[in-house]
Amino acid sequence: MDRKKCDQIMISISYHGIDALFMYTQLLKEALLNIADDDTKSIKELAEYCRLHSVASEKTIQKIEKEYRDHSPAWWHTGPYFIYSMLNHGLRLMDVEIIFKMGFFIR
Repeated sequence: MDRKKCDQIMISISYHGIDALFMYTQLLKEALLNIADDDTKSIKELAEYCRLHSVASEKTIQKIEKEYRDHSPAWWHTGPYFIYSMLNHGLRLMDVEIIFKMGFFIR
């Protein structure tokens, strides 16, 4: 057993008095960070979601599908695309579907 896991087992955690939203956010974060998925599949799923919900133009969605690996996540986030607004929308509303669709981008 590694040291970190041993420390986690030995530390008693009490959730009494913790705000439910904070706890929910922490659980969501842990789940999101522990998911190991394929970027190619994740990008395709995000593109399908965006088409279904008319998030962006078809041209923009195709550009992201084809060129996502050519640039850093920061480049996409600050560029003139829907990534910034969609991610902020999902995080503000705690929209789990959007957050998980963009999980590859967040990680």
